[in-house]
Amino acid sequence: MMILPVLAGLAVAAGGSALWWNRQLARKAERRFPPLGRFIEVAGLRLHYLDRGRGPAIVLLHGANGSLRDWLPGIVERLEQDFRVIAFDRPGHGFSDPLPPGESPTPAAQARILRAAIRQLGIERPILGGFSLGCSLVAAWGLAWPDEVGAGVMLAGALQDWPTPTARIYDLPAVPVVGRLAVEMLSMPLGRLLAARWIDGVFAPDPVPEGFAAAPVALAARPQSFLVNAAERRLIKRFLAEQSRHYPDFKPPLVLLAGDGDRVVSTDIHSRQMHEAVPGSELTVLPGAGHMLPYCHPDDCVAAIRRGHDLARRTMPASA
Repeated sequence: MMILPVLAGLAVAAGGSALWWNRQLARKAERRFPPLGRFIEVAGLRLHYLDRGRGPAIVLLHGANGSLRDWLPGIVERLEQDFRVIAFDRPGHGFSDPLPPGESPTPAAQARILRAAIRQLGIERPILGGFSLGCSLVAAWGLAWPDEVGAGVMLAGALQDWPTPTARIYDLPAVPVVGRLAVEMLSMPLGRLLAARWIDGVFAPDPVPEGFAAAPVALAARPQSFLVNAAERRLIKRFLAEQSRHYPDFKPPLVLLAGDGDRVVSTDIHSRQMHEAVPGSELTVLPGAGHMLPYCHPDDCVAAIRRGHDLARRTMPASA
């Protein structure tokens, strides 16, 4: 009978060690890839953002498992010569606080918080640039507040429901008690184990750029960020199935850029259908390009954002 308490004690000790080690790895990732910008408090949340340059405002929104670092070094440096460029860590990602407990991290909820942030920063009618899942926020923002958006620019956008199921790993945190505990103990080593294969997959068929630091990936493996990413993945298909019904009502000028080799977000399902749904939208498909356009095709991304700015100037209200 004495063996059961001993085994229980060993299990508790092992679990405590795993929890401590996971937190140490998370802190190491934060030291290696520290905050790059400033912080602003909005609705009780502390949001991390980069603010560079002067001129017309461009707001950049990263995708899943990402951070504002996805826009560096290829995009921000090219744009800040002529624009004021603001890149956010979306709520719960990078160094931004997550939404309050009980509030679902839908693109609409995140857009509401970020809209409040840019209004606090004195920004009006920005160009909204999104990458991958960040494009769903651009869509939500433009649908809810069309007169406050100069133009939308969507790079490899995740915009529609799609037939394949969400990866099962994102169901883990939803398992009562055990799931959350497993994330708190194992997210960092699991992230390290999967990172190399995952990185090759999201870049393909483009090569991974030399010197790629994988900073967004390391930060996304921290327990809190993993939980937010998982929550987003579990809800996004259902959310997009509903939001996509309203895309014909998207009023701001819209520029879409995608790669015909994208193996992560199908260009046919997402960008082409969005282009067909939104009258007057413009779509450019890059031959042979994969999903990670900001890293592998920054010149094309910058050209798309500049095109969005040009279209916004043409549609600017006379009183502006």
